[in-house]
Amino acid sequence: MPNNPRIAIFYTGGTISMTKSDEEGGTVPTLSGEDIRESVPELDDVFDVEHYDYSRHPGPHMTIERILTLYDAINDALTEGFDGVVVAHGTDTIEESAYICDLVHDDP
Repeated sequence: MPNNPRIAIFYTGGTISMTKSDEEGGTVPTLSGEDIRESVPELDDVFDVEHYDYSRHPGPHMTIERILTLYDAINDALTEGFDGVVVAHGTDTIEESAYICDLVHDDP
C-alpha cells in the first residue's frame, strides 16, 4: 500500500485496553495493541499502519517520565517519515500527555 498514508499507532493502556479481572477486583489494562487493532481491521485498507505497544498502564499511571518517553517515540516515528501518529491513551490523563507533548514539540 505505498500510496496510503503511513501512520504509527502507539497503545499506552488505559480505558480502551481494560478488561474485567476477578484477581484484581476490577478492570485492568490487559488488551494489547494487536487485540485492539483486530477490532478495526478496516484501518489497513486506508492506511499503512504500524502498531506499537508502548505500555499497558492505567491512565493515572502515566507519569511525566513516561509521557516524555512516549514523546520521544512519537518524535522518532515522525523523524522516520510517518505521515501521522495516533496515541491510544487512557481518558484520565490524556490532556496532561497532550499538553506536555505540545510544550516540548517544536515543529507544527
